[in-house]
Amino acid sequence: MRAPAGTQVFCRVDTRQHLHGAAVYDKDSSILATEQFPTIRLGYLTLIAWLRGFGDLERARVECTGSYRAALARLFAREGIPVFEVTHPEKGLR
Repeated sequence: MRAPAGTQVFCRVDTRQHLHGAAVYDKDSSILATEQFPTIRLGYLTLIAWLRGFGDLERARVECTGSYRAALARLFAREGIPVFEVTHPEKGLR
């Protein structure tokens, strides 16, 4: 279901080897929904379509787990979605 025109949404994706977990937020940082998608091209395209179903996707935050985020980040960029990659400090520094 498409949100009203002009509705801004944002997403966070936690990347993993076989499934990426996604959350979509509104402008007030309220979680609208969460879902998991397989780490294949069709899964990435389904993820983007799912996110866009909530409104105008303004940006994506991708939490890095090694190279698992690379293909998804490239696809977001090709789709014109600004991508912010979030890294975590090394385990020894946490």
